[in-house]
Amino acid sequence: DGNERRERFGSEIAQARSGPEWAKEHRAESKHFLVRTDVSKEFAENFVPRLELALKLYKRAFPSLRIEEKQREIWVFRSEALYDASGGAAQSEGGHHSWLFGTVKMVYTGSVEEAEKTFQKIGWEQICYEQADDVPPWLVMGGRAYFSMAALDLIEEPDFWVRPPHFEYTTIIAPIRASKTVALAELCRMGAEEFEGSHVHGSQAWSVVYFCMHGGQRKYQGALDKYLAQLGKGMPHQEAYDKSLGKLPARRFTTDWKKYIVMELPGLLRGS
Repeated sequence: DGNERRERFGSEIAQARSGPEWAKEHRAESKHFLVRTDVSKEFAENFVPRLELALKLYKRAFPSLRIEEKQREIWVFRSEALYDASGGAAQSEGGHHSWLFGTVKMVYTGSVEEAEKTFQKIGWEQICYEQADDVPPWLVMGGRAYFSMAALDLIEEPDFWVRPPHFEYTTIIAPIRASKTVALAELCRMGAEEFEGSHVHGSQAWSVVYFCMHGGQRKYQGALDKYLAQLGKGMPHQEAYDKSLGKLPARRFTTDWKKYIVMELPGLLRGS
């Protein structure tokens, strides 16, 4: 309710000023990140290079990304209670991006490998909002689902491929077959409330991002990259769409997207 939101907001402001309430803090830094944690020095030093790999992953998918030369703070809490008090109580998936301060906050779940999987999703949100203050929810959430499954150690491979996330993949097939999805232009216009009104929208967002990255001989990846680049220039959503994805032949894109997700992707999964 309103009181809970105000309490979480107040907690985030207090922590932004004073830092996390840890008995002992361990730090590790790289060119683009500063990890702050109460887990261990070893964890921080092993985790920070994985964040740089995640940044390379985002840049490979979206070559036009603007990556500012600054350190982004990543807080990793050993205690779930302290994480909840930092504003994480209303969040899910083990971490969240504090849009007010640009910090990523996460709860430690046992290993560097699990932490990097959590960060791959939330880090994308952090980078998205560095491009523009008002990135459409479909691109934020579709990217989160897409990047969550990437194997960071393989991103330099020329035939780099990402496995689909189980939930999004299994829940989009039936709506596509039943023509219950929305047009790409409509998906791009949706605000947060409408987008979150149906889980199908989230699954469709993932499938569009996934298709642009891997389907159709990757001929649509450039249009998606340009879309985010235009948003980063401050263009309104509709104008950014018109100058990028909106220039694609809509009927051909829709046909190719449906065919790839429903017919081609299952065969690729069986063969992998």
